[in-house]
Amino acid sequence: MIFLFSCRNHLIDEKHDDKETKKFIRQLIKKEKEIQQEKSFINSICILEHPEWRSFDNEFKLKIQKELGIENKAFLELQIDLFNKFKITKELTPQKNIITDQEYIQFNESFNKNEFAYLDWLDKMNCQQGFSSISKPLFNENYDLAIVRFEKICEPLCGGGLLALYEITKGKWKQKKILDSWIH
Repeated sequence: MIFLFSCRNHLIDEKHDDKETKKFIRQLIKKEKEIQQEKSFINSICILEHPEWRSFDNEFKLKIQKELGIENKAFLELQIDLFNKFKITKELTPQKNIITDQEYIQFNESFNKNEFAYLDWLDKMNCQQGFSSISKPLFNENYDLAIVRFEKICEPLCGGGLLALYEITKGKWKQKKILDSWIH
């Protein structure tokens, strides 16, 4: 009986998480359209199907746990598991071209063959402005805090990103703190 109840709770958590993830990403994309394009990490017409960020070492897990105030380690592991399964879909981003994992591999390989071949690839994919990546938000147990990572990739060795903490206030997600940012 306990096993069935815990499995049921796990499924409820996944459904609730999926609903909250979709609301979060849709709200962020809508907000990004409203701000000036050059300030946005997800302003390009192209977006990666899977975020480029996919690894969590123990030190980073502790940072996430602390920033989000997560007390239940099983919940943190569930968040990471859902994060690893997440992918961008047309349902979430109907106005964007989705770059599949295979296409992203081709993008990186094009640079290895010829340092300017990526430009042809960007033209072919209609991504002349480069492309973006957004991770699944990692939520706390109350779903009122989230950490998300954005990246903008303009060529194989050009781009930047941001890891930010968001808080929901009156139904709106607002950036609370930048945890990390970079340019490459």
